[in-house]
Amino acid sequence: MDKEPQGRAEDFGGPDVMTLREMAELKIKLNNEPNKVLSLSLTGKLYKSFCDGKNTNPARKMGKITFGEYLSEKIKGQ
Repeated sequence: MDKEPQGRAEDFGGPDVMTLREMAELKIKLNNEPNKVLSLSLTGKLYKSFCDGKNTNPARKMGKITFGEYLSEKIKGQ
């Protein structure tokens, strides 16, 4: 079933473009976790698309808070 755009891009994109690694490292740091981020090379078009940043849209930075601010607020609410 095809749907039209739902107008919810701001729910998913903040003012900053970050890699998944940067997001994971920030979460680990803010939560004082002992975890480490591992780098895995995968094959396939989807993985290459993510590496090329095709899942981001820097021209439409609609979100108002950064990922770090979001995580900080989430931690405070726990």
